[in-house]
Amino acid sequence: MKRFLRFVIDNPLVMPFAVILITLTGLYAAIHMPVDLFPDLDIPVVNIITHYPGASPEDMELLITRPLEDEVRGIQGVKRVASTSVQGISQVTVEFTWGTSVRDARQLIQARLARVKSILPPGTLPRIENIGTTLQNVVSYVVYGGQDLIALRNNVRYNLANRLMAIDGVSYVDVLGGDQRAFIVKIRPEKLIPLHLTVDDIVKTIRQNNMTAVAGYLDRSSQEYLIRGDARLRTLNDIRALPVIAKADHSVLLGSVASVSSGAMPRHYVVHGDGVPAVAFIVRKQPGASAIRVAHEVNAEIAGLHSLFPPGTRIKKFYDQSEIITEARDSIFYGLLIGALLAVLVLYFFLGAW
Repeated sequence: MKRFLRFVIDNPLVMPFAVILITLTGLYAAIHMPVDLFPDLDIPVVNIITHYPGASPEDMELLITRPLEDEVRGIQGVKRVASTSVQGISQVTVEFTWGTSVRDARQLIQARLARVKSILPPGTLPRIENIGTTLQNVVSYVVYGGQDLIALRNNVRYNLANRLMAIDGVSYVDVLGGDQRAFIVKIRPEKLIPLHLTVDDIVKTIRQNNMTAVAGYLDRSSQEYLIRGDARLRTLNDIRALPVIAKADHSVLLGSVASVSSGAMPRHYVVHGDGVPAVAFIVRKQPGASAIRVAHEVNAEIAGLHSLFPPGTRIKKFYDQSEIITEARDSIFYGLLIGALLAVLVLYFFLGAW
């Protein structure tokens, strides 16, 4: 210690340079260090959420929740499995032993879901979410006007969202609201009774004639050709022309026992912007990415994407995590600055008087 003090006394410029170096290093770290509103959480808990519109809680429990529970219980490292079944929604919560990364947990569950998918009701698609997902929401916008809600949602989902997903640090873009295009088939019961048909027969006919299949490869002249059958229904006339009864002497087409029209899928929630129906999208960042940097790049990208939408379309931001972080950081900075000035003034007056 004496040698250090002697060295400092003999070299009076060392300490000022050391203080300047430490100060500059601290300022550089403060400017370039990633700043988030919430800490990165790696809680080994994963939710499996499945929507089945119209199903009762009992049906959700029997058809979806129990098969999912039975499947995920066999995963190595699972500590506890809990579930909730309500009208049209099933949520299965899987808790892994501490130390399991969320990424590994999601991959294990995804592999099991691929096995159980065949026994779930048609049209159901289990979605995986981890506990900290909502904490990664960085920027949220609402889009409205300019076009109908079906075209608006498709524009946001397939054009705008894909552009934002290309930004470094963006994990996912969740699109909410709007309408999804659908074909509406209204069955006429009075037409089915004479033909001894049921509603299930109509549903089965549509399902069997709306699919794709891969038959393998064909080798010819040192080249491989993919054999693929595409029988998806694309137009109203495709649906009307489906045979619900196909016999040698006569056939009955679906269009003669039901009316087919173009419409939208039923809404389970509505998003509004300035009081009118709208489409919202939420940008989520990857764990470890700087919320401020991601938010700034997303905002800059959106500012240049107005050309994707027709005239009259409004794009308004209603949440920006970077603004909250910046305001909190500035408040801390001003607090430290005022505290430092007060400390200097107190020392000056006391030491000056002494």
